[in-house]
Amino acid sequence: VGAKGNNNLGVAGVNWDVKLMIIRGSSGNEATVVAAYAYAHKMRKLYNQTNGTEGAFVVATNSSFGVDNGNPANYPLWCAMYDSMGVAGILSAGATANANSNVDVVGDLPTACASDYLISVTNVGRNDVKITQAGYGANTIDIGAFGQDTWTLSQTAYGAFGGTSGATPHVAGTAALMHSVPCPEFIQFAKADPAAATLQVKDWLMQSGDANTSLAGITVSGKRLNAFNALSEVQNNCGPCPLPGGMNASSITVSGASISWNASVTATQYIFEYRELGAGTWNQQVVSAPPVVLGGLDACTQYQY
Repeated sequence: VGAKGNNNLGVAGVNWDVKLMIIRGSSGNEATVVAAYAYAHKMRKLYNQTNGTEGAFVVATNSSFGVDNGNPANYPLWCAMYDSMGVAGILSAGATANANSNVDVVGDLPTACASDYLISVTNVGRNDVKITQAGYGANTIDIGAFGQDTWTLSQTAYGAFGGTSGATPHVAGTAALMHSVPCPEFIQFAKADPAAATLQVKDWLMQSGDANTSLAGITVSGKRLNAFNALSEVQNNCGPCPLPGGMNASSITVSGASISWNASVTATQYIFEYRELGAGTWNQQVVSAPPVVLGGLDACTQYQY
């Protein structure tokens, strides 16, 4: 996740300059895991609530541990933590089993947990082929990443590290690295609507990967992590038209509603579009700031905006 680079030592992490929050929570015991995640969750919530004066801007967790063949139904609090952290702005990366097993069938903790804020990772070798002894699942395992033959450096010697436990930190580290792209609009989005930004980071990670035949049909994305492409997704979506955050409909009546969102400090105008659900054309309003107050809507009718 964060080994220094360009320093004449033989390893480099995904991030060369990052703050790491080390939490001892690697366990098959649900209470231990929940307590560990709860600390990261607490710190990010505190950051959100105090506008950064307290807490920590935690954007990702890495979990190179779990319960092989575990049934999520037996660990409801563990799985629920991913939603709680995700809403606060934390994407969780989870390592799947080091076994040639279909997680869709046999289960696994955490990678079988049904949370949109969890990205589950399997292991790919230096030949860009999934390691045989690495879990898979068309519905549960999101992406592959290089893990086999990962090298580390301690105070005394180089050492080999691998397995899905080596693959997953590359994904968690890339999620953190994406937040370092010089894009003020994205950081504002991440702070204004942390849940939506977390899902956006996950989507960018999965969509920007390299198509991989050994992962096709047995993972959700069929792709292997490409960190450069993930960073490019952030950069390519940065500019004078920032992503809206925290969009919300309120004051809903039989014929109207007020639509608000988190205003960007860089935006001078917004193009707001709405239409009856399924209609062919959009109605458009240009405003300098939220909210948009809509009137003349038809009762008992669904609208999209």
